[in-house]
Amino acid sequence: MPHKVVKNPLQIFWCSLKLKALILYKLIGAIIPILVFIYNPYCRRTIAIENLLVIAFHPTYYFSGFKNCFHARQIIVDYGSDNYESISNALNSFVALAWLCEKMKIDIKIKHPSNMVWRHFENHTITNAIEKQKKEFIEPKKHYFPAYPLARYGLFSNSSEYGYKILSKLSIKEDLKKSANQWCEKYIKGSWVAVHYRGTDIATVKGYLKTQYRVSLDSYITYLKEVLNDQRNIFICSDQAQFIDKMHEAFPGRIVTRNIQRSHDDTTLHAHGHYQNIDNFSQEKDALIDILILAKAKLIYASGSGFADIVRYFNPKVKIVALDGRGRGRASGNVLPIPKKDLFNKLRIK
Repeated sequence: MPHKVVKNPLQIFWCSLKLKALILYKLIGAIIPILVFIYNPYCRRTIAIENLLVIAFHPTYYFSGFKNCFHARQIIVDYGSDNYESISNALNSFVALAWLCEKMKIDIKIKHPSNMVWRHFENHTITNAIEKQKKEFIEPKKHYFPAYPLARYGLFSNSSEYGYKILSKLSIKEDLKKSANQWCEKYIKGSWVAVHYRGTDIATVKGYLKTQYRVSLDSYITYLKEVLNDQRNIFICSDQAQFIDKMHEAFPGRIVTRNIQRSHDDTTLHAHGHYQNIDNFSQEKDALIDILILAKAKLIYASGSGFADIVRYFNPKVKIVALDGRGRGRASGNVLPIPKKDLFNKLRIK
């Protein structure tokens, strides 16, 4: 027999008011960087604000999502059994939503944990509701929240420390940690620096998602020759085989990289209809192992992508030189100023 919902108008009003206050707090946090940097030549934070406004005011998200979940004290995040999200989008959106759920004392659970990145974590629930609340608020119907609008917002709002806290609770599988540790012990000796390049972002990202600072493969290597001259060991992480090959030519005897499947053109491996024989499960494992290795670095140079940015959720102290400028001004302090910026300005795509 289903439990009857206990409706306490005062508690429901308080929850609604608290939620609106939290969204306003986050909205102000997204607006401030634009007010401080009137001319922002980097990733457009306006997209983050737009997505937060959608969450706050659009009926599809607000009224069917948060507003109706207070009785159940639980949100089930539906990433979809058929829709495939990137690792960075999935983690950014979940961390952003987890923050709101923690403040609202609402449990958050992942639907379809066997889908995409979540199958590589041991846990799929974050418990925030206290036992008393669970007894008072009982609702047989679960409430589902579409997570994608939070992904772009999370890129600019999630703190590294909080992301680390949440992913530690989800607990990435031990076999991935072991693989990353063993590979590092075998192949990386002494001091080293990491470099990430996602050329598919440069070639395929279109429209309003484009960042204003982009750099081609050859120009990126030209830049790296200037800033990495004193680095003996360089770990390379990239989705493109041609970048790996050219880095070996540019830094002979100094490059270490994993032997994994990569794209040989500008198309992502998981693009529909292109690489038909790609195993997404193996691709995810390889990507997560690369992320765990990157998290061991003290410094990462990145041409700009969400992939490199989420490394900070696995190591909140990592420093990142993001050539597209994402995260500039973030309170966590992971992102460093661009070295030899005059040179980079000459090389970047105008």
